[in-house]
Amino acid sequence: MPQIGFLADLNGNQAFGTGWREITIWRTSGFKPGFLKGMTYSGGRFKAVTAGVYSFHASIRIDSLTSGYVRALIAKNGNQDTNNGLGAINSDVSDNYDTVNVNGKMQLKAGDFVSIWMYASGDSSWLVYSESGFSGAYVGPPTVEGFQADLVSSQTRGRGWFTAIDYRTSGQSASVATLFSNGGNFNLANGRYTATEDGVFLVSMNTRLQGPGTGYFRLVGSINGGRSTNGGVHTIDGNPASSYETMTVAGAVSLRRGDYISMDVYADADNSWQIYSESGFGVVKLHEQSHQIGFLANLAGTRGYGTGWNRVSGFTDTGTLTTRLFNTGHFDPNTGTFTAPRAGIYFVGANFRFDAACGAYFRLLITINEARDPNNGLHAIDGGPSCDYTAFNVDAFMFLNAKDRVEVHVYSNSDNSWAVQAESGWGVTFLS
Repeated sequence: MPQIGFLADLNGNQAFGTGWREITIWRTSGFKPGFLKGMTYSGGRFKAVTAGVYSFHASIRIDSLTSGYVRALIAKNGNQDTNNGLGAINSDVSDNYDTVNVNGKMQLKAGDFVSIWMYASGDSSWLVYSESGFSGAYVGPPTVEGFQADLVSSQTRGRGWFTAIDYRTSGQSASVATLFSNGGNFNLANGRYTATEDGVFLVSMNTRLQGPGTGYFRLVGSINGGRSTNGGVHTIDGNPASSYETMTVAGAVSLRRGDYISMDVYADADNSWQIYSESGFGVVKLHEQSHQIGFLANLAGTRGYGTGWNRVSGFTDTGTLTTRLFNTGHFDPNTGTFTAPRAGIYFVGANFRFDAACGAYFRLLITINEARDPNNGLHAIDGGPSCDYTAFNVDAFMFLNAKDRVEVHVYSNSDNSWAVQAESGWGVTFLS
């Protein structure tokens, strides 16, 4: 498996106005665990040298946005197609300190490039802040088992659980196509991907909610119909924007032959809302070596915190038919520390729930060797979290050296009594 990919951090703040504009000032060196291998970079664009399937992940910090809505789009060859399965929208961004997440997969040919485009509907002066990260990596040849899908049309829903159905994996112009399907194991009609053999599978979901009015919402990578909120691939929003909101989740999941996974959404109280067509779902089977180094764990119980920084500890790695948590022995559930046994590119995905987090702003940071650097490309911030349930999501590729230690650290600026709820999980998996 070749080492191909990057982890980038924004090299300063970039000013934006209304309409579309590309992010152009990434850096891939000068911070740990940033890297650039087997791809070229220029002016915000990462170009493929080797044809294959790639996975991309971004956490974009938005500041000073006061009106309208904002979009983030991972674009292929500069095409601003909001139905490419790799887009997010939010109409309730706080004035300062907010993060928009987006992720997904695509096939690239040699010479294709990928970049992030931002869009604002009404604000003529706002910032993408330096504490923003973007990463991507080669996850297999053009024929690797997996898919990237987009919903064919919007689906009206009510209270309770629903599985997103009726996808497409084709229909775009060849030069800008992001959607694909290899192996024939994703059912477009019922929205289920079924594993035909044991392995670790990289999952990504972007679900756009249209018109969510009351109550809270959940998004989960549902394994075998279990809809478990304790499986490490779950997120929650206690106060979604009443017009447009995108919920995202990503993780590397250990599936067994015959297991299936789907994108499931829950509405607590709202009886009329939509899973909008601009929603994406993707799964790729990783190389067999990914099953030899890694873990997916869930918090063993709710943890209370005060102001300042705290390392999150006390996880469980015991899986079930509907969670499939796992640990190859390189993660200490008690301390919450993963230690890399060898150098290479790793995937990390964290999906955390904060409860009663009401004061000023909060951070979630993936740290390397305890360095609390929000400019490491592995960071999320929220300056206006819901006081009941708020999600923090970070997913990315990173380059680790042997014996590097990876942990999740959280921060409260002023709230002295809040909690990381038990419905929080994370994992690290070796890629190449």
